[in-house]
Parts: sequence; structure tokens; C-alpha cells
Amino acid sequence: NNNGANVVAYNAAITAWARSTSRASSNPKDFPTSPASMNNLSVTSKSKSAALSAERLLQEMRNEPTGRLQPDVISYSAVISAYATCLDQPHGLERANDLLHELEDLAVREHLESSSRGRDARRYETRSIGVGGGRHPYGF
Repeated sequence: NNNGANVVAYNAAITAWARSTSRASSNPKDFPTSPASMNNLSVTSKSKSAALSAERLLQEMRNEPTGRLQPDVISYSAVISAYATCLDQPHGLERANDLLHELEDLAVREHLESSSRGRDARRYETRSIGVGGGRHPYGF
């Protein structure tokens, strides 16, 4: 059934959330009073809510019961970027690091599963880089 959502559609939505911005505070007391700092009033910045929304979509992909929406490196990279660049620091960087470790664990698991099916490591690396392009199920 091709009528439902797919990984590409989810990745587009995750990337949109990850790139979304919100206006920084326009309250002058939120910024230092030097003239240079007043330029920050018009700067757009990434919000924690955008990163949370991107991660919710990633979670939906992980929890999809048929397994056809498994997140790939693109899914994880967008959410990691959203957290790494959001204003809520150091939480954002910590969450980005957690997701990076999760992605690394998935890559190792995928490698071990493919090795146990009789593929040697060299063939796996060639396939995941050359054919898969970083998209699961061909490897991260």
C-alpha cells in the first residue's frame, strides 16, 4: 500500500521542523545593553519546541508497527542538528549527543545483523556507502 506515509515524507517533515526558526525575544532586558548586542533583537533562532517536534516524528517512525518507517541517518541527522542548534543549552547538546549514540548503536546492530547473514564486512561497507546512501535498511 503506497497511500501511507513513507520515510521520505517523514524525513521532509523532520527536516522542516529542524530548520524552523522563531523570533528571538524582543524584550531588551533579555540582552546585554551594549550596542552590538542590540543587533540580536532581529536574529531568528531555533527553539526547543521545534527540536521536540522533530523528535516526536522520529519517535513515530521508530514505533510504527509494521517496521516500514524505520528512521535512517537523514532522520537522525536532522533531529540531532535541531537539538545542537536550539537555544536550550546545554540540554540541546546533551540530547543531540544521546541521539548520536543511538544512531551509532543502530549502525553497529545493522552491521552485526548483516554479518550474521553471511556478508563479510568489506561487502557491507561497500553496499552501505555505495548503494544505500545512508538509508536504512541498506545500512547507516
